[in-house]
Amino acid sequence: MKLFSLKLLLVSLLIATSGMFAQIRVGVLGGLNLAGLSVKQDGNNLEGVEHPGRTAFGIGGVMLLNLPGTLELQVEPGYLMQGSKYTVNGQESGNFQLGYLNVPVMIRYNKITDNIGPFFAAGPNIGFLLSANHEAPDGVKTDIKSDLKSMDIGLNFTTGIGAPLNSGTLFIQAQFGLGVINIDDSVAAENGLTRKTSSIKIMLGFLFGEGE
Repeated sequence: MKLFSLKLLLVSLLIATSGMFAQIRVGVLGGLNLAGLSVKQDGNNLEGVEHPGRTAFGIGGVMLLNLPGTLELQVEPGYLMQGSKYTVNGQESGNFQLGYLNVPVMIRYNKITDNIGPFFAAGPNIGFLLSANHEAPDGVKTDIKSDLKSMDIGLNFTTGIGAPLNSGTLFIQAQFGLGVINIDDSVAAENGLTRKTSSIKIMLGFLFGEGE
């Protein structure tokens, strides 16, 4: 009964607020992610340990909801590969391979006219951990999901440019993501170890339908 009431409330809210938005557009996007991990002990870098990052990928959807003026609400649910390689005293020692279902929700400012021009967006991101593995130099993988928190919270900053293509808009965007919480949930976290995610994403996407 409670679940039914919640669903009814959500539907009612969507109906009540639908008139606030002149247009909703949906699309797809995907591309390259230069993922990183910041690992520190008591706020200091680990001696002799470096995390040079990891080249990964991401794919998902995008939804734009018109707001007053030149603003839009940009939501980008999608799968993102994160993590980082790491070296100890200059020797490659392993690779943290993380997979998240990310849901960035950003306010977007448009300088687009006739479907062409730049845009800027910023807002929070919630990531739900789907998989986590440590890959040793010999290729052996170990599941480390139990050592990490099930959720990551961060901030995203985006800039891009769009242009009309057929009956939609083709766009490319660069996005910087910064995790703001410690995702480590092992005993080491109780002793001052922190792990925070970061990402630099270059995404190509397509929005269906014509913008205003």
